[in-house]
Formats: sequence, C-alpha cells, structure tokens
Amino acid sequence: MDGVTRRARSVLLVSGGNYGWRYKEGTERPSFSVDMAAPAGALIDPIAQYGHPGITGTSLPLIGLSITGGHVYRGSAMPDLQGKYIFGDYGATAGSPSGVLMGLEETSTGSGVFTLNEAIPVLGGNPISARIMCIGRDNNGELYIGTKNSAGVQALENGLPNGGLYKLVPAPVNPAPVVLTAVKDSTIFSESGGSGEELANGQGPLFSGAGWQSIQRGDAPVVSQPCRDRRGDAAQHLASSRAGGLGGRSSI
Repeated sequence: MDGVTRRARSVLLVSGGNYGWRYKEGTERPSFSVDMAAPAGALIDPIAQYGHPGITGTSLPLIGLSITGGHVYRGSAMPDLQGKYIFGDYGATAGSPSGVLMGLEETSTGSGVFTLNEAIPVLGGNPISARIMCIGRDNNGELYIGTKNSAGVQALENGLPNGGLYKLVPAPVNPAPVVLTAVKDSTIFSESGGSGEELANGQGPLFSGAGWQSIQRGDAPVVSQPCRDRRGDAAQHLASSRAGGLGGRSSI
C-alpha cells in the first residue's frame, strides 16, 4: 500500500483490519490529518515502511515513490529468494527511470517481525533503468517484471504503447565472453596514400621497399637536432641523407 505525501508501506492483510488511512500514513500522522478524530478500534501498523525521496524529519530509508505489489517467491530457480515477498517501487526518483526491486522476509516463522531488503542484488545494478509497473508469477512460482521507460502508466512512445517484460533468473556464474568486432575509424587514417596507392594490403610501395629507396636516394629532408660533443659542450648536429646516404659518415 502507498502513502500519499511522505511514506510507502506494506501491510499484512487481516480480515476486517483497520490500517488507519487517512488518519495515519504508516506509523506517522500526516499533516492533512491533524484535525481528524481518531478512528474507533485498534489500528494495525505496517510490517514495513520507507520514505519518499527528499522528505525530512524521519529515520526511515528513502527508497522510492510508489510501491508496486509483488508475490512470495515459490519457484525453484533461485533458492535464496524462496519464501521472500518480492516487490518493487515505481522509481527511486521522479526523473529518469529508476525502478527498485526489494524483498521482505519474516525473520522467523510466526514471529510477526519482518526484515526489509532495500535492494535485492540485480546484475547491472538496482535501481534498474526502467520503471517497475507490475510483478507477475507463473504456474511454477517464477516471477516476471513488467517495466516502462516513458513517464506515466498510459504514456505512449512515438504514439504507441511501450514497455518490457523480464523474467527473474539467476545471474550466470561464468558469463559468456563478450566478442568485440573491430570497426575501422577512417576519420584520421586512409587506406590509400596521397597518390592513391594502397598502404594496408601489403602490396603498395611501403611494403615493396620503394619507401626505403627514396631515403637512400637522399629524398629525406634535413633534420636539425641538438646534441653534445665529446667535451660535453652543446652543439648543433645537422644530419642529412644527402651528405652521404645511409652508408656515409655522420659528422659533428
């Protein structure tokens, strides 16, 4: 069940039970009920509750906007969830889609004391990147999550209904390796040289030796770089293939 202004709550339904709404919101008296008379009879407190994002003056965890009811897990695929009440929240924030999956479990059978798991482990993170609209269960007790990315239950995307349906399954112990396919980025590299010759197939002048021959003919430019002579004094070293080629002597 959901509060309106500050809290969301889960209750254990009892025939004829009075949970106090609107006199109470969870265990708190909301501002809009301060002038209301207390209802007759005993009021039943929730078994779990949490605050809405951004509220102040509470020690409750601030989890989400609106509870999405769920089911007690009775499947076999995920033994760790056996007997837990799995439910969700529409979104952790009012902005981008951010649904939360939670669990609720009685600490011991018949104790009436429940532990709230604020975010059950989900591969890829919890909150998830979608709004949780509904939770269903199949004949084997396995659970399914209905999601939506656009705002609002009836909101359309490009004029059409939209959403997703996911089955809760165990995370793989050893996920399959990701295969990456290289994609050529030609924004700064071209397969052809300036004269149209092919550079990357092993057939062009770069691979035939023509590139080295041009250096041996002395086509390389003059390069100037600083160095030191044997006495340690700074000097200017001019090296040019025109001064003797690759086989000639270099001089200082």
